[in-house]
Amino acid sequence: MNDPDKLVHAGEALVSGYDIDHHNKVLRLEVSDGDKGVTVGELIPQLLILDMDAMMYQIKVDVNAQYSDIDVAGFGKNDEEQRFVLFIKI
Repeated sequence: MNDPDKLVHAGEALVSGYDIDHHNKVLRLEVSDGDKGVTVGELIPQLLILDMDAMMYQIKVDVNAQYSDIDVAGFGKNDEEQRFVLFIKI
């Protein structure tokens, strides 16, 4: 059944980089096909030093040139693989 309101798992990729855009108030996460991703341990210290206003920035995901500036539809945690998961809708 093709229900446009339901999310369908179409693949996954690691977050390979990030950029904090203070002018547009956005935390932009970049995705790649590689095996090396940014760890939570690398990202969190950079976020914790920001002021309180920056903690309210939007989170956007750049998948590729065609799918950039994608909103995050949800957030989860995979206990088995010890990963956090961001759900996006393309």
